This record gives sequence, C-alpha cells and structure tokens, in this order.
Amino acid sequence: MNLEERRIAQARQERIPCGDLGNGYFRNPVLVGPGSDNTVVRVGADFYMMAGGGWPDQLVWHSRDLVNWRPITRALRVYDGRAWASDLVYHQGRFYIYTTQVDPSRGYQGPLNLSQRSLLGKPCQCDVDQGFKNVVLWADDPAGPWSDPIDLHVYGYIDPGHVVDQEGNRYLYFSKGTMVRLAPDGLSTAGPLRQVYTGWEYPSHWVVECMCLEAPKLTYRDGWYYMASAQGGTAGPSTAHMAVMARSRSVEGPWENSPYNPVVRTQSRDERWWRQGHGTLIDDVAGQWWLLYTGYENGYTAFGKQSLLLPVEWTADGWPRIVPGLTATDILPMPAGENVGHGMPLSDDFAASEIGIQWMWEPTIDADQAFAVGDGALRVRAEGTTPLEAVALSVMPVHHAYEV
Repeated sequence: MNLEERRIAQARQERIPCGDLGNGYFRNPVLVGPGSDNTVVRVGADFYMMAGGGWPDQLVWHSRDLVNWRPITRALRVYDGRAWASDLVYHQGRFYIYTTQVDPSRGYQGPLNLSQRSLLGKPCQCDVDQGFKNVVLWADDPAGPWSDPIDLHVYGYIDPGHVVDQEGNRYLYFSKGTMVRLAPDGLSTAGPLRQVYTGWEYPSHWVVECMCLEAPKLTYRDGWYYMASAQGGTAGPSTAHMAVMARSRSVEGPWENSPYNPVVRTQSRDERWWRQGHGTLIDDVAGQWWLLYTGYENGYTAFGKQSLLLPVEWTADGWPRIVPGLTATDILPMPAGENVGHGMPLSDDFAASEIGIQWMWEPTIDADQAFAVGDGALRVRAEGTTPLEAVALSVMPVHHAYEV
C-alpha cells in the first residue's frame, strides 16, 4: 500500500464526515470546515477547490463528483499576512491562485495624489490601504509546486475573481464592483482600476451586517457573462450573508441584476445553515449546473465556513437559480462523476519523510528547523518555558464530538 492509499484507508477508519451517502444521493456539507471561503474550477473531468486557511495556506482539494474531496497540497508558503478569499483558475494549461494577503501593520497610505489617481482611472475608490495586498501564484500542476506570491500592486480591495473575455483578454474583479485588466500572462495588471458594478439593492428591512459587496466569481455561458457576488457581510447576524447574481454582454459591464436574487440566503436564525453566501457556478461532466457556496452551521460556528452544494437550473429568460423548493438540508441526487476518496486524514503514522498535509503551525516557525518526521517518529524542537511558548503542530477537528 503506497502513502496515498494508506491515507485514504486512514480517513475511512477515522469516519471522516462525508456527504456521499453511497446510494446515489448526498447531503450537505460536502466538506466540513475547514473554515474559509471556497473557490472551484473544472478541468475536464476533474474539479479543483480551494478551501481552508491555517498555515501553510491555500489548501487545494481534488474531486471528480463535487461531493468527495481529497486534499492535494497547501500552495502558499511565503507569509505576508493572512490570505483571504481566493479564486482558483485554469487558463491555457496553467493554474493560478489570485488572493488577498491581509496584514494591517503594512498600513493605510492615505488618498493618492493626482498623478497616482491618473494611473488608476475613474471612477474608483482611490485610497490605498496596503494592509490588503492582492497577489497571484501559478503552477503547471494543481498539486504544485506553486510559485511564490507575486504582488499585483492592487491594494485596499479583497476577493479577486478572474475572467477571460471571448477575445482572450484577462481581467480581475474585486470587492466593491471594481475591475482591472491583466497582462496576457496574468501576473500583472495592464490598465486602470475602475468601478463597474454597484451590487443588488436588497430590502431595507433585512438584518445584515453591511452592504459588503465582495467575492465576485464569473462564468461565461451562451453570450452572457454571469457574476455571482456576496453581499450582507460574512460574520454578522445569522441572516447577513447572501449570494446574488448579475449578468452582462461585456466583461466591463453594464451589469443587470437577476430578478431571482438572492440566489441563496439564510432567512431565520432557526435554520441549520447561517450566513449562506459566497457562491461559484460550476457545471459537471453531464452538463448539470451547481452552486458551490459557504455557510456556518448553527451551533458549530467555530468550524467556520463549510462547503455547501445545491443544483442550479436555467430559467427561460436565461438566469441561473437554485432549483425551486430545494435547500441545503435536503437529500439530493449525486452529481455525475466518480469518487476519488474523501476527507482530511486526522491520524498520522509519521512514516513519510514530510509532514502530513493535515498539520498546521504558526507562520513564524521554520518547519524545516522545528520538525522532523520519518520512520514512525515525530521530533519537535524544544522551545519556551511554558506551553504557550512551545513549538506546536495543530490539526482541525471535523466532528461535532470527538476524542483524542
């Protein structure tokens, strides 16, 4: 049994929570935790999702049916602040991760002067907060190796979302409905930053945290560019977050909002899933469309955002919406595809020469110096005078109740 087969067997023994019921149906969540926003891309019969923070960051998962997911790498290993919502992209044979590294200590730089404003174009919010730095990583294989992060020199905005127009030009969208053109290689910007979308006006009596227009995820279908965005705030009231849809004939707008908005939203604190939102449209190999999005589980919000999946139908007037009557608590037919195994292993026999993908540590720790594994043993460098000062490895639990 090779290392990968051994890890899959361990996952089965540990009863990792799994949405696949084994009878052609599944239930949500399709992935418990791991506490952050998700993004998904399909390449042929393979799906790749990024979900999960910690350090190392940008945890990439693989699936062939959108329900069973196995982790394949942690892509980001150069720390310059915590990575927020990302977009995982495949373009012309190469994979890209666009994300925002957040570190308030980098500081707010204040309004730009006139010459700097001319570089960004109008209209836009022209304050520069370098605490929010947008970067890109690239790889020829989703399992890596991934490049170090490359600074795109776009600051103060979050949640980059990539799109390619029908002429092959590349763009990034950000929070607050802003967008910028990219260079052909996708590793730098090539135009002004502009605001082209203002979001959807939700009813004024809804209980939300803020407008918080963010998390643009773009899809092209039948002559239209569709943009799924998040609004309402991520960590506020249980009913705050939502996913909304807009479309345009051009990547640069103008955008019209869907009459079926919001696509998903929690309407009551009594629901199992709170703060539902932040969705990506994705089709399977059989042509069925889905929305992969996030929600917090009522009573278990410490798990952070979990990954939820619902089927999408296209209306006669060309809008995507969740199949009427279905919710994230229903038992649903499985998407097309095959099971590649599921779950993050929690146990580790330390037989491999590298630390298992389940383990996390503080970014200030040099893992090569602090940890040694192999031949069934883990060795940790002794440090500090109290447990709080010690070098530590951690793993995220995925069960409602568990024993160690």
